[in-house]
Amino acid sequence: MDYKKLLIMLCVPMILVACASSQTKKPEIEEIFVTDIKPNGIKLFSYTVTVSRPSGSRSGTGRGKRGGEGGKQGGGATGRPDRESMMKGIKEKLDVRLAETGYCREGYIVLGRRIDRGRSFIRGECKEGATADDREKFTNSDGT
Repeated sequence: MDYKKLLIMLCVPMILVACASSQTKKPEIEEIFVTDIKPNGIKLFSYTVTVSRPSGSRSGTGRGKRGGEGGKQGGGATGRPDRESMMKGIKEKLDVRLAETGYCREGYIVLGRRIDRGRSFIRGECKEGATADDREKFTNSDGT
């Protein structure tokens, strides 16, 4: 058998295996928006975003063999986004959710926020009080 053909027959499967193993899976994102209208008309909410990596996915923060950084995606020196940019992204997603639902029509005040590994949380109070329509539409349950 010709050596060129043998070399091609050995290289093609190795290339296919290498390409298949380098794919990264996108993280799964879950959003939970919970409304809470108090009897005195105060409108509260909590918004949680959870990011989970599918099993077998690679993280872009590993180090290479020669001490170099792994696949960076922007942000801080570690390749991960910093807390400030993460909170900005979460607030943007919250603003979209509030616009879609019409829950806080006149804006909101942030009462608390937290960023943990894989989970971000914002708790807030709407600037306007609840109307009769609000009480009917938002029945103090999660709006996922």
